[in-house]
Amino acid sequence: MVYLDVDRVRELALRSVDVAKSKEIDADFVFGLSSSFSVEFSDGDVESWESSVEQGVGIRVVRGDKQGFAYTNSFEWDAVIQTLEDAVLLSDVVDLDPYNSLAKQPEGIVELQMVDTRLLEIDVSEKVGIARGIEESARKYDKRIVHTRKASYSDSYSFSLIANTNGLFVENESTSVGVGVGVIAQGDKDMATGYYGNSAVFLDDLPEEVGMVAARRAVEMLDAKSVRSGTISVVFDPVSAVDLLSVLAPLFSAEEGQKGRSVLWDKKGEALFSSKITIIDDGTLPRRLGSSPTDAEGVKTSRKVLVKDGVLNGYLYNIYTANKDGVRSTGNGVRSYATLPGVGISNLFVEGKDGGLHDAIAGVKRGILVYEILGMHTVNPVSGEFSVGVSGLWIEDGEISYPVRGVTISDNILDMMRKVDFVGKDTTFFGNIGGATLRVRDIVLGGD
Repeated sequence: MVYLDVDRVRELALRSVDVAKSKEIDADFVFGLSSSFSVEFSDGDVESWESSVEQGVGIRVVRGDKQGFAYTNSFEWDAVIQTLEDAVLLSDVVDLDPYNSLAKQPEGIVELQMVDTRLLEIDVSEKVGIARGIEESARKYDKRIVHTRKASYSDSYSFSLIANTNGLFVENESTSVGVGVGVIAQGDKDMATGYYGNSAVFLDDLPEEVGMVAARRAVEMLDAKSVRSGTISVVFDPVSAVDLLSVLAPLFSAEEGQKGRSVLWDKKGEALFSSKITIIDDGTLPRRLGSSPTDAEGVKTSRKVLVKDGVLNGYLYNIYTANKDGVRSTGNGVRSYATLPGVGISNLFVEGKDGGLHDAIAGVKRGILVYEILGMHTVNPVSGEFSVGVSGLWIEDGEISYPVRGVTISDNILDMMRKVDFVGKDTTFFGNIGGATLRVRDIVLGGD
C-alpha cells in the first residue's frame, strides 16, 4: 500500500490544538488518511483497476450554544489555520443549539487487532491472483457456470487522529479486505445468477469458499418457478438475515428516534421482538470491521445489548444525542473528517440460541429458504410496513424441493420479528453485521 506520513499528522494535530487554545476556542480536529486498492475481473479479463489515497482534516468549533464546521483536503499549515478560521466564522451564522460538546480523553483504551500487516506488504500481483483464483474456483464448481459477471478484490488502510482542546488525543487505524464474485449458470430452460462475498480486517479471516458458494447458489436456482399464494414459514439464512438487520440498524439510532424516524423510539422496556431475539452492538470485538478502541468522536466504544430476549433495552448515542436525552454516549459516534458526527452501529449481530440451517428447515411444513431479498430498503422506518420480492428454495415437509422466484412476502418488520421461532447458532458476519439463521412463522406469500 501507499506510505502515509502519520508522524506529520501527529505534529499538525498538536500544533492545531495549541493554536485553538491560544485563541480560547473550544475545538476538535479530525485528521484522516487512507489508501485503497481494488481490481475486478470478468471472464478472466481485468475490467477495472483502481488505487487511491485520500487525506483531510475536519475542524469543529463549539462556542457556547453555537457550532461551526469546515474541512480541507490539504495538510499545509496555512490551509489548516484558514479552515479553523472558517469554522469560527460559520459558527456565527448557525442556529443556537445547547447540546453540542466535545469529548474528554478516555481511559483504559485496549488493542483490538485492527491492522493486518500482511495487507500492507503484499504486492499487486498477489492481489490480482486472489481475485483470479476466486473466479476460477467458481467456474470449476459446475460446468453450467458459463459466465462471470464480476470477481473482485479490494483492500484499504485508514488512519484517523482525533484531538481537541479538552485534552483528547486518540488514534485509530485499521485495515480491511474484501472479495466477491457473481456468476451466471445456464440450465436447460433458463439462466440463474449467484453472488457471494465477504470482507474482514485480516486477509486470513476471509472465507475460502467464496467462489464455490456463489456457483452453488446459481446452480441451485436453475429452473426456478413461482408458487401459489398463502401463509407460510420463511427461513432466512445468515446472508439474507443480514439484510433484515440492515433495516433494523438505523431504528436503534437515537438520532433517527429524535427526528421521529424510528418505529422503536420511546418503546424502551417493551417486548417488541420474539423472546428468541437478542441483538447486540459491540465495538470492542477484536478483528471485526466495526471495531475501534474509540468511536469517531473519541468516546470509548462498548458492548450494548439492545434487545434481550425480545425486550428493547435501549438505543445508540453519540455525544449530541446523549446530551439531548440526558444520558451518556454509547460510543456510537460516526464521522469522517468531511462530516459532522452522526450515530451508527459498530458491530451489530443477533445472538444465536438454537441449531443450524438444516434444523430450521426440518421444522417447516410449507415455506421458503430465502437466498435473496429485493427492495428491503423500502421498509417504512416509521410504520415498519414492507412488501418485498424474494427468491430461494421451496421447503415441503422439512425438505428442500425446488427453486422459487417471482414471489413476494409482506408484513410489518416488528410483527415479523415477533414471529421468529428459531435463531440459529450460526452467526456469521458480513461486514460489520452478523446474521444468523432465522425462521419466521405465518408470513403472507404473494405468488400465483
